[in-house]
Amino acid sequence: MRRIKKSFLILLLARAIDRACSPFIPGLKRQRGFLSNQIKNLKEITLGKNGVILEQNSYSALFLPEVATEQGWSKEELLNNLAQKAGLQTDAWRKKESQFKIFSTMTIP
Repeated sequence: MRRIKKSFLILLLARAIDRACSPFIPGLKRQRGFLSNQIKNLKEITLGKNGVILEQNSYSALFLPEVATEQGWSKEELLNNLAQKAGLQTDAWRKKESQFKIFSTMTIP
């Protein structure tokens, strides 16, 4: 239940920032995300299509779908950077307690 509340608060804050900033930033692209269930196999991640959320104990981080392709990262590089962003060691994503979720986004004009 705590994770659901945390996710809801993050989405609520993102929505507030989106509404507050969009009239003042020319060319700002707004995106809406659609969460997926937890994935069981990292082969389910498609670079450029899926955003990825890493959760491990009390640490978490996410990258939007376009990050890996914009940076020219492989899937392993994406996961290394995601772990680092979460405040973990680079290869911590390999631990069995790591949980992953994927999501997609849609740009709204």
